[in-house]
Amino acid sequence: MGDQPLSDADFAYLRFVEFGELPARVRPEDYVEMVETEPKRDRPEPAGSLEQARATQLGAG
Repeated sequence: MGDQPLSDADFAYLRFVEFGELPARVRPEDYVEMVETEPKRDRPEPAGSLEQARATQLGAG
């Protein structure tokens, strides 16, 4: 290839060699609408059981 810059066809071939063939394009009629089934939470769920939380809050004594 020497000092000549690569053409678009050269880059296309190198992409094909590196990554292979692209998968088929997804058509708009094949899209699936997602619906969240659980409400979003502002805080993570507490770890451990309710008894462990009470013992931690009251202290071990």
